[in-house]
Amino acid sequence: MKKISLISLFLASFVFISGALAADLVGPENKEDQNITISAAETHKNLYTAGGNVTVNGNTLGDLTVAGGMVTVEGNVEKDLIVAGGNLFINGKVGETARIVGGNISISAPIGGDLLVGGGNITISERSSVGGDLLVGGGNVNVNAPVKGSVKIGGGSVFINSKIEGDVKVKISKSLVFGPKADIQGKVKYEAPKPAVFKEGSKVPNAEFTKWQKPGRKGRAAGIITVAFLVKIL
Repeated sequence: MKKISLISLFLASFVFISGALAADLVGPENKEDQNITISAAETHKNLYTAGGNVTVNGNTLGDLTVAGGMVTVEGNVEKDLIVAGGNLFINGKVGETARIVGGNISISAPIGGDLLVGGGNITISERSSVGGDLLVGGGNVNVNAPVKGSVKIGGGSVFINSKIEGDVKVKISKSLVFGPKADIQGKVKYEAPKPAVFKEGSKVPNAEFTKWQKPGRKGRAAGIITVAFLVKIL
């Protein structure tokens, strides 16, 4: 795989800023083929890569930062993960914090620290887990993974169907559903157009409901600021 300079990444419209040492910068080998595949045989200390379709099969011993139209992470990341793109698939274990922003996002691996994720459609499967806090902003959000810390979600439709040890705060414009496997051990506060749906078997004690008000001009401005905040996370 050809190593490229940081200037090349700027020209590819993906900008990564980091003070990390011993970092590998990997980009497309030619202009005709913008796809990148990191083989399972490759191991990197800190890896920064961007392309059309990016697949990372190898393990990363430090941090992994990647951007692309479609990004698939199969290898494990010992420290932090930062991903941005269109369709994102996270199937490799992350040792520390993960920050993910994209259109359609699927997370199916354990996250050792906090998970911050923003996108259109977000699914955190039961094969995943979050060792710290979970912060989500999305249109359709499905949380099926256990969370050790607290959860904050802002979005359209939200489905929660897992054990959450901390507090849960949700602000949505459409619907909130707690599935049969939902087990919330902390306090629950949610703002929504209507009361949440609690499926049979769900354990959600003392949920505090506040009726959601359609935002005016100030509310829409706040929404823009929220999106900007998610981008700033990266």
